[in-house]
Amino acid sequence: MEINERIFYLLKKQGKTASSLANYLNIKPSSITGWKNEGSFPSSKYIQKISEFLNVTIEYLVTGNDTSTNSNIVTAPVNTGGSFVQGVHSSVSIQNLSEHELTEDVSEILRIAKLLDIKKRHRLLNLAYTLEEEMNKN
Repeated sequence: MEINERIFYLLKKQGKTASSLANYLNIKPSSITGWKNEGSFPSSKYIQKISEFLNVTIEYLVTGNDTSTNSNIVTAPVNTGGSFVQGVHSSVSIQNLSEHELTEDVSEILRIAKLLDIKKRHRLLNLAYTLEEEMNKN
């Protein structure tokens, strides 16, 4: 599978649209359509942002493999008013660079997530989204 095919596979799997990716990258949707219809590839300057949007490693996005299971960084989009969060060990750096201590249970979830392969991380993230939706209904 080529990178352009992997992008559309992940978009579909995650229920995301090419338009939302285009908005995230601040490019025209026709550029992304070209990746699909013309078999072209995204510019290398977009690879990191695409991997963030799709919540996969750059290695997985480019090659389909992920050997970075020893990473100390857990990266995930969370509901922080549009901010992107990166968690390292027991603190979280939010885009404005402020530090917030994590509770013991959140630190434990991050520790476990770091040990999981990418597919299981996605399952964990989907479960978290489902729980958040249930919480917001109440």
